[in-house]
Amino acid sequence: MNYYLILIAVLLNIFIFFFYKKIIKILNIYDQYDGFRKFQKTSVPIIGGFIVTLNILIISLCDFFLKLNFIDYYFFTDSREFLSFFAGIFSFYLFGLYDDRFNLNANIKLLISSFLVYFLF
Repeated sequence: MNYYLILIAVLLNIFIFFFYKKIIKILNIYDQYDGFRKFQKTSVPIIGGFIVTLNILIISLCDFFLKLNFIDYYFFTDSREFLSFFAGIFSFYLFGLYDDRFNLNANIKLLISSFLVYFLF
């Protein structure tokens, strides 16, 4: 079994751990107190989706381009599968980032998510 992907993911997360304040400043997305659903005293940075998405994309890029068989088979068999997966993950991340920034209506979020899922399948 190849452990390169685990090593890459661990190094990536260590990098994020040490530079998360700079990443937060670049993204500039904070969860604010609203008195209705959110009761934190200070602004809380929303960086979890960025970390998860970055990990998934880096590991899938390594798996596709380096052909590191992580679980004794390749996750992507051809470039079309890889590009569909990459586009899907990245588009949902950008949609979530936009929603965090501009607080979309729940009906609009449902409609856009449905279109994204429909076009990706």
